[in-house]
This record gives sequence, C-alpha cells and structure tokens, in this order.
Amino acid sequence: GQDSIYKRTGLVIPAKILEVNIKDIIGDELKKFFRPELINRIDSVMMFNPLKEEDMPKIVSIELETTFDRLRSQGYIPTATKNLLNYLSEVGYNKEFGARPLKRAISEKVENKLAESVINKTIKSDEEIIFDFKSGVVTIENKKPTVKKKKN
Repeated sequence: GQDSIYKRTGLVIPAKILEVNIKDIIGDELKKFFRPELINRIDSVMMFNPLKEEDMPKIVSIELETTFDRLRSQGYIPTATKNLLNYLSEVGYNKEFGARPLKRAISEKVENKLAESVINKTIKSDEEIIFDFKSGVVTIENKKPTVKKKKN
C-alpha cells in the first residue's frame, strides 16, 4: 500500500487517492478474469488494512466477552488475566489469516476447559472465576471470597 509506494519512490500519496486508484486497478483486474455476469453481481470492493499482532489483545478481549456473557447469564463472574490474553493473542494470530484461528483457540483452550470445570463442579456460580495461563496450561479457578471479620 502507501508504505511500500513511499519506500520505493519517496512519494507521499494521500490515502483517499490511493484507495480510489487501487479500487480502479482491482476492478480492471476482475474484468480480465471474470465474466460480466459475475462482475455485475459484485456490489462493491472494500479495502482492508492487514491485521497487526498488536491489535490481537483487543480482539481477544472482544471474543472472550461472548463466552463471558454466557457465563454471566448463568451466575458466574468471569475474569481473564493478562497472561491468558497474551497467550490467546499468540495462538490466535496468523500472519496470513489474521484473527481467524482465534475462535478455534478460544473454543479449544478456554471453552473446553470451562466445560470440564462445570461438569466436574470445580467452579461455583456467584463467585469470581479467574481464567489464567500458567506453566503452559490454561487454568480456571474460583477466587475465594474474602470474609471480613466484624470488629467488636
């Protein structure tokens, strides 16, 4: 995109102009390979910037919220540690596919472990549940509520 043009030529091209020109080029290339009947079915061409690794923790948080919302509706109070977010960011990112592997990673690493914990009754509702990554393993533990002693 714009960065590679700048590196090769030293020219700075406004993003809007660059986007319009690239859309024209893509449209021309589509016409070379596809029949007009198919091209007429394409409503628009959208440009996306590639996903960066530093975007992953935010995406992981958004995806985990879906699972955590289901847990909250059943009376659980879930919390994810920074270690877990970093781990899922690593295993859920692929330079070629972006964040597509993330849902599978959450399903395999977090939701499967969660299902085992619910079935084995190792976690309890109405208590905070800590999702963590320790020693190469995803862990799920109840955080014991602190009992405050009454002063006499």
